[in-house]
Amino acid sequence: MKRAPKSLWILVSLLCFAALLKANLPRTSIGSWTAASSLSQARSNASAALLSDGRILIAGGDSGSGPLTLAESFGSDGTVSSAAAMNVARSRHFAVVLNDGRVLVGGGTTTGGGAINTAEIYDPLANSWSQINTLTQARASATAALLQDGRVVIAGGDNAGVPNNSLEIYDPSSGNFSFAGTLSASRTQHAMAVLQDGRVLIVGGFDGTNPLASSDIFDPASGSVSAGPNLATARYAQSATTLLNGDVAVIGGAGTGNNGTVDLASVEIFDPTANAFTTASATLTTAREGHQAFVLPRNNSVLIVGGTSSGTSVAASELFTPQVNSTSGAWTYAAATTGSNVTARSAATGSAMQQDGLLLAAGGTDASGNTLDSTELYAFPTVKTDQSDYPPGTTVNITGAGFTPGETVNITMIESPLIDTHGPYTVTADQNGNIADSSFTTDSHDLSVRFWLSAVGSTSGIQAQNTFTDNNITVLSAPSGVTFSVTWTGFVSAGCTGTIQGGPTTVPGISSSGGSALVTRDLCNSRLLLFLTRAGHLSIGPSHRQRYRHRRFASQIQAVPILQPTRRTQQPRR
Repeated sequence: MKRAPKSLWILVSLLCFAALLKANLPRTSIGSWTAASSLSQARSNASAALLSDGRILIAGGDSGSGPLTLAESFGSDGTVSSAAAMNVARSRHFAVVLNDGRVLVGGGTTTGGGAINTAEIYDPLANSWSQINTLTQARASATAALLQDGRVVIAGGDNAGVPNNSLEIYDPSSGNFSFAGTLSASRTQHAMAVLQDGRVLIVGGFDGTNPLASSDIFDPASGSVSAGPNLATARYAQSATTLLNGDVAVIGGAGTGNNGTVDLASVEIFDPTANAFTTASATLTTAREGHQAFVLPRNNSVLIVGGTSSGTSVAASELFTPQVNSTSGAWTYAAATTGSNVTARSAATGSAMQQDGLLLAAGGTDASGNTLDSTELYAFPTVKTDQSDYPPGTTVNITGAGFTPGETVNITMIESPLIDTHGPYTVTADQNGNIADSSFTTDSHDLSVRFWLSAVGSTSGIQAQNTFTDNNITVLSAPSGVTFSVTWTGFVSAGCTGTIQGGPTTVPGISSSGGSALVTRDLCNSRLLLFLTRAGHLSIGPSHRQRYRHRRFASQIQAVPILQPTRRTQQPRR
């Protein structure tokens, strides 16, 4: 066999080494921004979508000379790679990741400046775009969000400067867009947030003449649109972000002052239970509009990035942090500055990265009006648990990252509803700033309780929040074709003697679409009970609804099954 020349191997080695160097993410200090790899194309008003393989797809936008078809990806290793170009040049469009991992892109403005109704889907595996059926209306600056059932809702926007008052739905199963209702007002530059119960809040915006204080709530289950409560301050170009506790923070934007348009620093909180907005005492240090707001995964603070203030792009970034009170259980809010962007930017795009503790901001327009190709990364602390829900008697394994090496980190858990608090448990951050703790174990008294978890560095003051549950039982109807693997664990207290009976079995009137129902006999009350977790979906015949049910027994048998569907849908990151 003929050997390759030594010089060729040296060249290959050097190229591989160079690639490895390029692939390293820049080291970023917690609470600060660091410049990262530049995009191949300067762009503003582009879209960003986190793909299932960890890449962030950045598509379209305006180069300063017009809308783009070009797309590229920012990899989890920090490299920027070209992606297939879209079929239609577009800017100010929407982009939503579907449950199957593909990306829906639609609307926006195209060459010549007109709004368009075209839509297309990116397939990350094939690296290809496919044009699909058109939107019901041409619209730019619309908002769009993935619904819990896998469909996509699109609201408002404008065409040639005329705001739109319609909603439409994209259904991936049919590939069609359809009319879904009329908003209480035409609105563009508004904000949208999906509530934890699946409804969608559409708030504020501009009606072509004035900023809006009104809101609408879309209910996908009924297909209805209803007027929501009014903001205290009319605003457009604001953000709306759903928080860990289910409230929505509406931050900044532009309103009307004595001398015309004024940038806003105020924050309003929407409580879905009370169906009302309240003005938070915390305000931004820098009033701004057209910014981005990200709930930091496994942290719960909202990072406010860029935008404009008095018409100029800003570099100042801020954190809006919810905090639960350990005495009352009420939530309070604080705002504080954090590290400034390397470059002031408005009309940028961005996304949290797949790996914990990093967020990307890309492109946009700088303070001099130049279109940017630069990107930068923000680092933040995180805390998480190894499960989202725990049966009684289970150890909660907590891990975190981004703390100061060697500092003591205090871990606390506050119950909701507020019955008790747990901790602080103290742990020392290792040389990399990581923490791990397994001090807390759930018990039978924790059923139906949600825990608010926080980790706070005693020296640095760095904090991160998350949540987990010891949920009670919920019975839902089974989607067609879903099967389950059923296991169970029995807990017997001293107040009830006997042997737990039951296990995986089939009961008349109870089906699980190919799986089996788990039943156990309550020996103290001679009552047959069905135990399910919220992850399980079984259908129960009408004659069995009262007979098979869950009850909480403080001193009796509790048999808690764990039902895991063999087919999963994508879940948001906690």
